[in-house]
Amino acid sequence: MSEPPTSILDFLKPEWAGKAAIANPLFGTTATHAAALFAAWGDGRAKAFFIGMLENETAVLPGNATVRDLVARGQYAWGLTDTDDANGAVEDGFPAKWLLPDQRDGGLGTLVIPNSVALVKGGPNPKGGKTLIDYLLSPGVERRLAQTRSTQIPLNPAVKAPERVPALGAIHTMEVSVEAIADEMATAAAFIRKEFMR
Repeated sequence: MSEPPTSILDFLKPEWAGKAAIANPLFGTTATHAAALFAAWGDGRAKAFFIGMLENETAVLPGNATVRDLVARGQYAWGLTDTDDANGAVEDGFPAKWLLPDQRDGGLGTLVIPNSVALVKGGPNPKGGKTLIDYLLSPGVERRLAQTRSTQIPLNPAVKAPERVPALGAIHTMEVSVEAIADEMATAAAFIRKEFMR
């Protein structure tokens, strides 16, 4: 039996040919992850990675929940999805477990996409908007979100989360800025549409 994957680079290993899955990288967090790879690695390496996935017969499924469901049911050995979807499979009693990829020293690191909230400039109720933001960022709300099945990781280090929720400070994160990811979204999407989703 093969060792469990620990890196997204395991998508390229011959032992996982036809046995792994991702969500369509034109949409959602997988599109963000694709752009992050273009930003972190540069176009050449990122394109080679996606072509390598195709050559290794990685399944491209409609979304993260589909990846979760088909891996949990045994159609694929493993897949890349969000923590909320992965934890849902565990909580539903499937013989599944989840891990954060690329945590080894010198590894790429895991892409962490925090929840976000913003105050709309010139909006009709700035005071109410600020009150909502303060409420959403409060320790009590972060604690409750961490306790849900979606395993939201608290940003406040003082908030105690359940054991199954990793502490943000303990995660080896991908070193790429939000701005760099945004700059690569169009390039990544154009490549994925033309060369990967064929």
